[in-house]
Amino acid sequence: MLNSQKNKASIFGGIKMAVSSVVPLSNILVNQRMEAEYYKPNVLQYLKKKVKWVKIGSILDFVQYGTSLPLNEEGIGYKIFRLNEIEDCFLTKPEKWVILPQHQYYSLRLKKDDILFCRTNGNIKYVGRTGVLKEDIDAVFASYLVRVRPNINHVLPEYLTIYLNTKIGRAFIERQAMHS
Repeated sequence: MLNSQKNKASIFGGIKMAVSSVVPLSNILVNQRMEAEYYKPNVLQYLKKKVKWVKIGSILDFVQYGTSLPLNEEGIGYKIFRLNEIEDCFLTKPEKWVILPQHQYYSLRLKKDDILFCRTNGNIKYVGRTGVLKEDIDAVFASYLVRVRPNINHVLPEYLTIYLNTKIGRAFIERQAMHS
């Protein structure tokens, strides 16, 4: 068992006490994760609530990585969204361009209500940064972003985006992130 039981950190005489919880070895084997961040008590408490939790993939219609081709600032090619253009849960205005074959452009072209999710960046605080596109625009997206289209019969794009940017959503994202 890993030791990391749900005991809130407390301050006793100016000394911060450790937070720990007990995780059965079977959970580690099933989840194939050993790092302590995966078993943070502040995340596990939500999993214990009597709520039906579903994997995000089961409520999505479409998931896709972007392009890793070189970008330019000369306005040549197609507009491309990067992490820099995700602000306050929305996609802003692309400031760079990418030259793509037309068939790849059609494959990567964003649509209104698409959500972009940062999958990697080198800084864990940026992983999971999420924004929704609220207008039609001829643009594509960079490779370190993932485009998702939620099934609106399960969740609205705006709701999913806001949830993923909440304290609880961020905790779940950071729980799943692989630190390297």
